[in-house]
Amino acid sequence: MLIGTLLISAPSWAEPTAAEKETARSLLGAGQKKFEAGDYAGALEAWRGADDIMHVPTTGIRVGKAQERLGKLVEARDAWLEVARHPVEPGEPRAFTAARKEAVALAAAIEERIPSVTVTVSGVPQELELDVSVDGVSVPPAAALLPRKVNPGAHKLSVNAPGYLAREEEFSLSEGESRTLNVELQRDPAAAAAPATAAPATAAKAPPPQTSPPPIAPGHEDYSRPIEPRHDSPGSANMFAVVSFTAGGLGVVVGGITGIMSATKTSDIKTRCEGDRCPTESEPDIDDAKTLATISNIGFGVGVLGLGLGVLALVLDDGGSAATAPPRRTARRGVSLTPVLGVGSFELRGRF
Repeated sequence: MLIGTLLISAPSWAEPTAAEKETARSLLGAGQKKFEAGDYAGALEAWRGADDIMHVPTTGIRVGKAQERLGKLVEARDAWLEVARHPVEPGEPRAFTAARKEAVALAAAIEERIPSVTVTVSGVPQELELDVSVDGVSVPPAAALLPRKVNPGAHKLSVNAPGYLAREEEFSLSEGESRTLNVELQRDPAAAAAPATAAPATAAKAPPPQTSPPPIAPGHEDYSRPIEPRHDSPGSANMFAVVSFTAGGLGVVVGGITGIMSATKTSDIKTRCEGDRCPTESEPDIDDAKTLATISNIGFGVGVLGLGLGVLALVLDDGGSAATAPPRRTARRGVSLTPVLGVGSFELRGRF
């Protein structure tokens, strides 16, 4: 009758079939007999099967009781907390409500019995990320050095870090015990020697240094050898000329616009002045006119300079003709071109 009452209802979202309910009743009964006989592992297997089918508070609380007898305190508390959080179903049996209350009390009582271990690691920099595992289960890096809850009994700790030898230690904890384990890591000799052995191989692959031919003294040129073609980019000077002409054009435009604005403002100021005397309120306009005149002068200066550099680039650029004309076997001596730039002027001086 008790087992039938325990399985009288199940959540509507996972309503088991009649065959599944009968199977769960059989598993509950078999598990109860094994539990009373001290076969807690067998009871856990049977009750876990019933709980997987029904998943109700009365089956879950029995799973936790079998786990507690097996020393699996962590798993037992988790099972009871799951029972306590089980949603309340409309019209559910009173046994479900009683199971929830019992689960809350059991979970609170077993919490103090669960031991914990804290791992500290020495011999490595604090910022180095550690690889810590307990009983083969990896611990997240953020919780590697924090207290970790484990079941009573024997355990195996493994600690590793890049460039260090891995360490493994075995430890045992009793119920309610809290222990700190210090693990000292040693540098891995193989990791420390790896950079030193790799250095010669890298040095051996370095390309030989390139040397430039010695300069030819004036008057000792060898004109019997053919003149080698030029390898400079023929379009570089043309590009410089385009940039120079563009900058020069913008300078002229800016100079012209600001010049007109300065002349207009100056003409307006003169209408308000008597000779060299102007009212005080005209001083800001006078300053603006002077500023515009200065900008105009700078713009024209930049324009003249840009146009001059563009012309110079075109004059000196012989890349295109050098690529098509036959190689000349005579050399010109004493030929030079010197640009002379001044304020508002540009000259090209040559010597032949």
